[in-house]
Amino acid sequence: MSIEMQSKSLETARRAEPPASPGDGEGATGQLPVLEARGVQVRFGGVHALKGVDLSLRPGKVHALLGENGAGKSTLINCIAGALTPSEGGLYIDGRPVSLRNPGDAAHHGISVIHQELELAPALSVAENVMIGRLPLRTAGIVDRRALGRLARKALQDIGPHIDVTSRAGDLQVADQQLVEIAKALGHGGTRVLVMDEPTAALPPAQIDRLLDLVRLVASRGVAILYVSHRLDEVLAIADEISVLRDGELVRHCARSDTSREAIVIDIVGHLPESIDRPPLADAGRPLLELNDFCTGPVDGLCARVPAGEIVGFFGLLGAGQQVLAESLFGLHPASVGRIQLLDATSLPSSPRRAIAAGVGFVPADRKDGGLALGRSLTENYFLGVPGRGRYGLIRPRREDVRASAALRDSQVVMSRVSQEARELSGGNQQKIVLARWMRRPDTRFLLLTEPTRGVDVGAKAEIHRSLRSWVRGPGAERAAALFSADPEETASVCDRVYVLARGRVVAELVGPQVTEAALTAAALEEPTATSHSD
Repeated sequence: MSIEMQSKSLETARRAEPPASPGDGEGATGQLPVLEARGVQVRFGGVHALKGVDLSLRPGKVHALLGENGAGKSTLINCIAGALTPSEGGLYIDGRPVSLRNPGDAAHHGISVIHQELELAPALSVAENVMIGRLPLRTAGIVDRRALGRLARKALQDIGPHIDVTSRAGDLQVADQQLVEIAKALGHGGTRVLVMDEPTAALPPAQIDRLLDLVRLVASRGVAILYVSHRLDEVLAIADEISVLRDGELVRHCARSDTSREAIVIDIVGHLPESIDRPPLADAGRPLLELNDFCTGPVDGLCARVPAGEIVGFFGLLGAGQQVLAESLFGLHPASVGRIQLLDATSLPSSPRRAIAAGVGFVPADRKDGGLALGRSLTENYFLGVPGRGRYGLIRPRREDVRASAALRDSQVVMSRVSQEARELSGGNQQKIVLARWMRRPDTRFLLLTEPTRGVDVGAKAEIHRSLRSWVRGPGAERAAALFSADPEETASVCDRVYVLARGRVVAELVGPQVTEAALTAAALEEPTATSHSD
């Protein structure tokens, strides 16, 4: 993009309205705010996470909060949720100052929060999770199971009517777990403020549209909604107002009609992210993965190949089979196959340990559950899964800290020290650790990535895509990556070729310039035939 176009975009952004001050009262909408943050500052030791942030949430309005990972969004949400106390400034409800000392205080004031990371109790049923904290009881404190099921089904009827409320929450797919989280937040009366932190990160397009319709419905009933998302198309479709944080400061507050996608991107990252140069495909290298008549779970008779030097996508709507395919190639699920070549092996790895030893890395869709040990240090997470760690089984912590620090800083992980716990980092920085674990290892030659930038901001997403392409096409390297995704935008932006799946069968193979969002979506909606296959 030219400098003139960037300047024009910046000028467009500058014409947006400045943030309303707390003294503005009813503001342009003619409505008093339900909830306000006034001059909120938060410090963690020497880190200044929020620097005098103002925010007003008005009844019946959707207020989008945007920013890079680490910009301060989660910190502000935690203040609103009662999980953090501002170092300076404060929160106001109906114009009166309040002290939210814990999440119970926030709930008492009508504040419900759907956090980015799933917070379900996996061993409990869906119904118990939806109604947790407000279980219907009979006399003598016994749970009324019939009433419990009825209330849970009612809470899910507009969100996920297909979900069996008697099933274990831990047995659900990630997308359905997200729907249960939403139902849990909305399943009780009295909600005046609803905070939604990346609520659609795990949802397929059809359910995203349903969720946005639900958000509009909830707002129409007078609820103030704070909507946090990295998906700008959603924000532009749903928001009445937009606020952007960068490095802990509020850099933009405007009406949706006063900004554009390009201006928002500039506000978030300070500049337009560089586009990824996707050169024309050269002659394909030798296949590092070749499958013939591969069957596992819903995947039936799949034929595919992933040549060296390429990023190959396996794209489909959620449930099309790409998730279980990735897990099977990493040794997590059994599969039958007519013929397979995976690096130097002619059989599937029987376990993740054998896959890693063979040079295969795996980035799971849910980094919290399968990619990181959140309560462990960054060093421990970086070396997680590394076989033969230490000489003669002896680990040298100081030497490992030095190696991890150099690798993670080179991977642009924003951190204070490698001894801090992984849970203290933003989602984007957590994901960079998972990627660095495999891409920095010299023996990793084939990388399996499932939804690798879910919940990651536009700037970090571009960095991840750029580093992935550099890793695959590095000089002297014979590497390849397979991306398994339901996100057409990401798949189109980074993949050299794509196999499109529908109901476990390949319905199309797109190569080079054929790989577009429109083509991916259209192919994924095709009904597979019994003879659908890839050459």
